[in-house]
Amino acid sequence: MKMGSALVLTKADEVLAEIEEAAKHDFLPIVGPVKGKILARTVRDAKPRRVLEVGPLIGYSAILMVKSLTKYGNNVDRNPSRRSKIS
Repeated sequence: MKMGSALVLTKADEVLAEIEEAAKHDFLPIVGPVKGKILARTVRDAKPRRVLEVGPLIGYSAILMVKSLTKYGNNVDRNPSRRSKIS
């Protein structure tokens, strides 16, 4: 997220960075930052009210999609232990 000329990292950005680092060391097949930009742009352009990730490995693309929802979109995570970590 940009504020003025400075880049402000959100908690979600921090979690994404941690997942990217873990993926390098543990060989996790995540979308990654390059394809993630395409996914985020697609979600922003489509302006969905909801997104659903089925069968997430670690939630990387789910975090990207939720970050990209418009102000009319929402997220429902059935796992309460994850909500506070990425909100």
